[in-house]
Amino acid sequence: MPEKILVVQDSRPTSHHAFRYAVQLAKRVGAAVSVLAVAEPAVEHTYWLAVQQTMFEEKERQFRETLAMLVNMGKEEGVEVEGHIVSGNLDKEVLRYVEADKSIGMVILEGQQPGKPKESWLWSQLFEAIRDALPCPLITVTPRPVPVLATIPSK
Repeated sequence: MPEKILVVQDSRPTSHHAFRYAVQLAKRVGAAVSVLAVAEPAVEHTYWLAVQQTMFEEKERQFRETLAMLVNMGKEEGVEVEGHIVSGNLDKEVLRYVEADKSIGMVILEGQQPGKPKESWLWSQLFEAIRDALPCPLITVTPRPVPVLATIPSK
């Protein structure tokens, strides 16, 4: 069983399915959860450096808020959760993080968002880039749409 499960997180509100899955799995197997948020720098143009820095700082602030919320969610479930924010290329940073922390025994990614192929493209590219290079299993968690139950009015 893994000592630690790594979840690659972004700041979308819908991207917490993989985290919830990781927490439930960690709870069952007695593992900790490590959440990695990678703030990718924009294409560098010297005349846009101030804008680029502002955008990066905003993304980092969003990640800090998200990670604080996820740490609290883990505590509520009795699972140790640690969060890390790094800057760089997404696939390279994930691989670097796993290489540096030998206790990671599994990586979990959010899978394709139903009906949102543009948002899912980045994650499918990440999956393709890291799946063969990881020294541990890679799991994708695809959120399922919540079924709508019809209510039948009583007579």
